Amino acid sequence: MGIRAARRRWAALLALGTLGGAPRGVAAPTGEAPVFHVHIPSASIARAVRGTLKNAADRFSTEGCTALLSTFSDASGVTLSRRLEELGETPRGYLSLLLFYDGSRVPACAARETLAVTVPGSRAVFVCPDSFVKTAMHDPLLAQAMLIHEALHTLGLGENPPSSREITARVLSSCRQPRGEAADR
Repeated sequence: MGIRAARRRWAALLALGTLGGAPRGVAAPTGEAPVFHVHIPSASIARAVRGTLKNAADRFSTEGCTALLSTFSDASGVTLSRRLEELGETPRGYLSLLLFYDGSRVPACAARETLAVTVPGSRAVFVCPDSFVKTAMHDPLLAQAMLIHEALHTLGLGENPPSSREITARVLSSCRQPRGEAADR
């Protein structure tokens, strides 16, 4: 597949995530494990993404992380917390509305430091399998932060400014360890 064809396919997949959205009403009631939409053929990679999403959902629901949503805005100046309110979702429930796909054919995944990618406003998140799994094994907190980072983009947050590194740093500092979670997780 040529570069132009790959870019068209990538744009079409992102449009599906933007226009089609995700099924409503699939979030589990508070306190129950959410159902995540991970559409990755490799069972081991899908399992790693689901496990990281579960822990990211716990972090995304902490007070500090929820407050972070009020500090970021979309391109029109609407805070991400307002966007989430408009959807009638909690941070945990919102993660269950996102669609996670294998990003091995996404050009951005060629960079080793890229763990996942989306575009602002799309509900499709493409996970870069090799980088993501390695990070999830060696630095699970960073992998969780990256999924929250991508969720912020799906709510409409752009980049530059703030830079990708700044977004991740703010997620890491705001989305602290949930109560009762072991420090080594």
